[in-house]
Amino acid sequence: MPYLLRRWWARKYRLPPTSDEYLRYTPEELLVEFFEDYFESQPDQQLRRGVDERSGQTYFVTGDPDIDQWEREVAAGHEPDYDAPLSPAQRAAETVGLARIRQAEDEGFEGIEERFDVR
Repeated sequence: MPYLLRRWWARKYRLPPTSDEYLRYTPEELLVEFFEDYFESQPDQQLRRGVDERSGQTYFVTGDPDIDQWEREVAAGHEPDYDAPLSPAQRAAETVGLARIRQAEDEGFEGIEERFDVR
């Protein structure tokens, strides 16, 4: 990606990427400027916005039904249920995975009080 950004910038400003002007940019500034130019030249690639009927808040429309539902919930001021699209088997696997992570975390701290004299 840095190579492509460097080439885009050099073509845009007709300056070499070794110029002081280029070297003053941070990677974040390059990305922001690139996407500003990209979406300005291709407005059909911009995210569409919708309006929540209940709250009147605007939200992004991505075209993915699950993500759009999450966007509507956030716009309405609610915490989205990110697990809603999961099947019961996927939810069960997620629960088991989280339990294993918690168990590993707990085992990693066994005896910490003795090792560090924490009371």
